[in-house]
Amino acid sequence: MEDKDLQNMWKSQDQKLDNILTLNKALMRDMLNEKLRRNVTSLRLPKRLLLLIGIPYTILLCFITWVAYQAGGFFVMVGFGMISIIMIATIIGYCYQLYL
Repeated sequence: MEDKDLQNMWKSQDQKLDNILTLNKALMRDMLNEKLRRNVTSLRLPKRLLLLIGIPYTILLCFITWVAYQAGGFFVMVGFGMISIIMIATIIGYCYQLYL
């Protein structure tokens, strides 16, 4: 009789530990998600400011590229064109991140 009682106590204690472990995992996941959400939210303002500055700058770069194309400046056109493409990709990435 003592063996069965001991086994039942062991099983009930094991079940309690499993419940506590499951609860701790859920709490840890929630804490990490909240911390991640706070970090991502804190990055919204700098990204908006960079977009506010970056969009006119990119328009200026595209205009310089167009002027270089009209004037026949191949190397200037290629250089500013590549910078413009990189800036456009960066702005699209920032917009996507702000959308998320």
